[in-house]
Amino acid sequence: HDALPIWLNRDFSTFILETGWKYSHLTKIDNPNYTIFGLRLADLNKKNMGITILGFLKQLTPTLIKLHHLVNKNKIKILIVDDDPVSAIILKKILSPYGTCDIAKNGQEGVETFTKTFHENSHYDLICLDIMMPRMDGYEALAEIRLMELEHGLSLQNLVKVVMVTALDAKENIIRAFNEGCEGYVTKPIIKNNLLSELRKLGLIS
Repeated sequence: HDALPIWLNRDFSTFILETGWKYSHLTKIDNPNYTIFGLRLADLNKKNMGITILGFLKQLTPTLIKLHHLVNKNKIKILIVDDDPVSAIILKKILSPYGTCDIAKNGQEGVETFTKTFHENSHYDLICLDIMMPRMDGYEALAEIRLMELEHGLSLQNLVKVVMVTALDAKENIIRAFNEGCEGYVTKPIIKNNLLSELRKLGLIS
């Protein structure tokens, strides 16, 4: 995104965040011969048109948002955090038809992955989070993620959806997980219909 003018980076930060568009989609807009919907940017710069490139792009924002949602309909961004490679593979196989899946091997790696994408404005829609993991367990990872979101002023409806996927089925484990801020809880062994049912309840898939 370094190829972009500074004013565009600043004024379009909200647009990029809300639509999920990458800066790479806009790297050509400082080229006067580049066209948007058949209109050359050089023509948009003419004074008699009474419009600036930025103004034009702002007018296009609702259309671009609609196009983004159309292209990415029912596609979600998923982070699987599990130290068991078999469970991670099963989860990826179940969830891949619904979106893109990244895998982290423990809680600490999960938090680091979430943090990186969070600061790149490429937020996850869903995290499937194991509890019993080395270096950092699922409870600690969830607490770190929620703290980061709240510190950055995200509203409750915009927080990433977290579903615990774990072998722990005791009542106290379930209560603790929900107290830490998860939205769903699925016990292992992983049953596809149970997991997808949780995602439907959360409105992540249809």
